[in-house]
Amino acid sequence: MGKYLDEAFCEGTYEKFDIDNFTYNETIMKLRTDDMEMPILSMLVTRAKEGGEELLVTGDGEGRIRVWETETWKQLVQFAGHRCGVTTMIVAETGQIISGGADNDIWSWNLLSFKGEKLIAGVPPIAMNAFMDLKTALTVTWNGHDASIFSLGLVNATREGVEEAGGGDRKFEWKGSLVRTKEEVEGDGGFFRALVSGDFHGKIMVWDTRVKPPELVAELDDHAGPVRVLEAQEEKNLLFSAGEDWAINVWRTDTFKLVRRLMGHGAPVRCLRRVGELLLSGSMDCSLRGWNLLAGGQPVDLALNHTGWVMNMHVDEARERIITGCSDGGVYVWDLSSHALLSETPTHDGWVLALAMVTGGRVVSSSSELDLAIRPLELC
Repeated sequence: MGKYLDEAFCEGTYEKFDIDNFTYNETIMKLRTDDMEMPILSMLVTRAKEGGEELLVTGDGEGRIRVWETETWKQLVQFAGHRCGVTTMIVAETGQIISGGADNDIWSWNLLSFKGEKLIAGVPPIAMNAFMDLKTALTVTWNGHDASIFSLGLVNATREGVEEAGGGDRKFEWKGSLVRTKEEVEGDGGFFRALVSGDFHGKIMVWDTRVKPPELVAELDDHAGPVRVLEAQEEKNLLFSAGEDWAINVWRTDTFKLVRRLMGHGAPVRCLRRVGELLLSGSMDCSLRGWNLLAGGQPVDLALNHTGWVMNMHVDEARERIITGCSDGGVYVWDLSSHALLSETPTHDGWVLALAMVTGGRVVSSSSELDLAIRPLELC
């Protein structure tokens, strides 16, 4: 069994593992660890450094983040920091993993040094703080979310845009870049990298990542329900958001103004993926739809129907395949050009909660049954 290392970095701890910690059945191609007690809610594929080995990073309902090597499926490291479910993860340009959770916090994880750092502290859920006295609850100020974080993204923003988004009652101070002067930043058109995060209350927060900890510079409140997914089109300074109110909102990231609302789904939207000028959206109305971004978001004659709710999606542009995971436990593969259904595989007994693709065209999916399934794309 793996041994806990007596190390802690800004409350973020890690555990290294040996190969005897996990079970991988090559016959049914499913993987799990002895201590996996909650389902995997989020996953992504990355490398700790350029040219390094491919890694699968998973976040589960207990707040644990596991790192797997995708050749032998050995579990390399387990991080602890979130107090409950890791609901979303992205990879930053620096190679670090940024995670958001149901504890309202946002963390950063370094896969080379195994360091974890709480980037943004949210308002602690009451259930997590049964012993917090009333005075503390009323006097302590938290700058982060006051609800579960469901989505994260990175976009290009401008100082003028966030000041305008802040409105007349709220002005945000220009703090400059940690690595470049104000003049150098404005020489690039005034753009800087911003972290965006969407939560259960329908709020999208915009964070200036040039300062540490990141500073809240704008709040977008146009969704009427939880924001489940964020997707960017950076070359055109656009951000797409979607969630429980059935709508897909289109924002300009240089002004953070809502420029369009795409309607067409008959139920909450759970996933978005952009392929060139085509935006794909999957919904709990059991359909996958398309939107032509060149035509201002006009609907495309595309309605890929499923027998269950479309929970997540991956697009393999090299193979021209769309892979979707559903509440019926099935993994579907569609042709990106013809939109034809190529295969439908019952993969799990429960909902497909997360989906990713690793080298060799292998699809990795997780379910509410606490397992990971690994299947070659052509067998899905």
